[in-house]
Amino acid sequence: QGAMRITRSTVSPKTRFRVSVYPFQANTMTSARCRFAAVKMPSSTLCAIKGIGVKTVSIILCFGLGRDVFPVDTHVNRTCTRIGFVPEKSTPDKTHRLMSELIPKDKALSFHMNLIKLGKTVCLARKPKCPLCPLKKICQHCQKA
Repeated sequence: QGAMRITRSTVSPKTRFRVSVYPFQANTMTSARCRFAAVKMPSSTLCAIKGIGVKTVSIILCFGLGRDVFPVDTHVNRTCTRIGFVPEKSTPDKTHRLMSELIPKDKALSFHMNLIKLGKTVCLARKPKCPLCPLKKICQHCQKA
């Protein structure tokens, strides 16, 4: 089956999410309760729960609650490192911390989505297509290649 695209307009307060806190344990929460939990709990508290890290919290805040937060996944980390936004061998958590300071207000989601697209289509992990890269003039990796 194809994946359903979830937007803020398709998620109502009564939409139910499966929330796994520990392996083999799952609870069902309505999106209204998820919003309440995310608003009332600081990110550090959510990250203290086993299995929930910075990426998960950032994605919940960005996509679920519409906050201006910059999630960092594998593709984003790789492209940010290769372009030269962050030092080589930066962890996703470090990239998240460094990039959050650089991204202009209200641009986190669009920048995140564009970096994912770039990482999946051009800046591939094993064999990047540097000649096709729209950022080749500023990219440190393209200039080395």
